[in-house]
Amino acid sequence: MLEFTDLHLVEAVDIDVSACTGQINFRDSTVNMSNSIQGTSVTFDMTGQPSTLRWIDSGDLGTLNVGVGSLVDEMWSLHVWATNQHNHGLPNAVVNLSFNQFEADQTHTLPYSGHTIIGPFSAQQTDWMGASAWTEYWVGCEYEGERTILDSPNRSPRIEYQISHRHSSSVKLL
Repeated sequence: MLEFTDLHLVEAVDIDVSACTGQINFRDSTVNMSNSIQGTSVTFDMTGQPSTLRWIDSGDLGTLNVGVGSLVDEMWSLHVWATNQHNHGLPNAVVNLSFNQFEADQTHTLPYSGHTIIGPFSAQQTDWMGASAWTEYWVGCEYEGERTILDSPNRSPRIEYQISHRHSSSVKLL
C-alpha cells in the first residue's frame, strides 16, 4: 500500500504501478500524474479526506474509489499542427478550440514551426457520484484570412484530423 497524505501539488511523471496490487490512498492531497500507468491490480482510493488526482496524458484508468469531495480529472494534451500541401508548418496559424464542458474556449497562435502542444484539457471528471460524460471539443483554424471549423465534435485526443483550406493547408490533431 502506498499513501499520499497532506501533499499539496505533487508532480509525478512516467509512473507505472501496473505490477502493484492493493491500493494507493490519496488523503487531503493534490497529485498530478503524467504519462503514467495504473494497471488492473491496483485501486486508487480517495475515500478519506478530499483529494484531487489529475491523470494527465496517461493510460486507461482502472478501479477508482472516489469519496465525497474528491475528484479524478482525466486530462489530455493536444498536439496541433497546421501544414500546407507539402507538409510544411504554417507559421502564425491560429487554432480555435471550444469545449462543451469544464474548459473555456481558447485561441492559440502557433509558432513559426506551425505546431505546438496545448493543454492539458479535462476529458472526463469522476467524483463520488460517478464519471461525467466525455468532453467534446470543436477545432477551427485560421490562416491567411481563411477560416475552417470542424463541423462534428470530437471526444478523443488520439485521432488525427485534417482540415483542408482552399490553399491546401490543414490542421492535424494527434
